[in-house]
Amino acid sequence: MPVLQGTRFTSYGWLPNDKDHRNDVEVTELATPTRLVLTSTDRGEQFVNTFTVTPIPAGARIERVTDMPKPSGVVGLIFPILRKALIQPDMTKGLTRPKATLEAS
Repeated sequence: MPVLQGTRFTSYGWLPNDKDHRNDVEVTELATPTRLVLTSTDRGEQFVNTFTVTPIPAGARIERVTDMPKPSGVVGLIFPILRKALIQPDMTKGLTRPKATLEAS
């Protein structure tokens, strides 16, 4: 099935205490081959992941920027630490999967 702007799918990922966390995702922007924007909805909140592909001499660089609502309360206070320690490493690991797949083919 081709991926187009407006395509919707379900994604499962890891969160603390929820290793099969479900997200409903929509492709909200697609500018092949340089930009992909995915918007997911989780508990009424929107999370926007923007992937930008930039050619470099050795191949391509993929950058991922995530815009998400800041949690409230105590979690909101410690969220920058949680994001750096837990979330960002997992997001970086997620970008190594396409690299490994492409290099293997």
